[in-house]
Amino acid sequence: MTRANTRAMQSVPATEAAYIAGILDGEGCFTFTRSKLKTGWNYTPRVHVTNTKLVLLEWLVEKTGLGNIHPLRRKNPKYAPTWVWFVTVGGVRQLVPVVMPYLVLKIRQAEILLECAALTTPGGRPPAPELIEAKRKLIAELKSLNRKGACDPENTASPHAAP
Repeated sequence: MTRANTRAMQSVPATEAAYIAGILDGEGCFTFTRSKLKTGWNYTPRVHVTNTKLVLLEWLVEKTGLGNIHPLRRKNPKYAPTWVWFVTVGGVRQLVPVVMPYLVLKIRQAEILLECAALTTPGGRPPAPELIEAKRKLIAELKSLNRKGACDPENTASPHAAP
């Protein structure tokens, strides 16, 4: 397991931020983790990248100073060893604004994660009921966007293309 040494994101040059955005567009996932509270479920924003090339994930930790790397357990021993780099809510608040200008495919997912990060209470405390409902709507939209095979014809053109 690899851990970033710092909690604050390192300064990332624009070319590397663009490369990280490309990794996130292609291999990354903008999602939520779910944890059980006495009052119900809490959803925390999370970005992760799964890959068989550990060097790529170590590069992400080195360049950003964020996240952790864990091996994934594979049921079939024929599969290549696989790792996952993940960044939770504090890192999401730092990472997403840096890479967002360079995202092509997952801009809305990144926006949703930032909106939800703003609604996330510190220390895993139960959120207020109005925040729970706002998060629920964001989570439903994100699930819809992340659904395999789902295609939004309005979202197929590059957002960076000239009008």
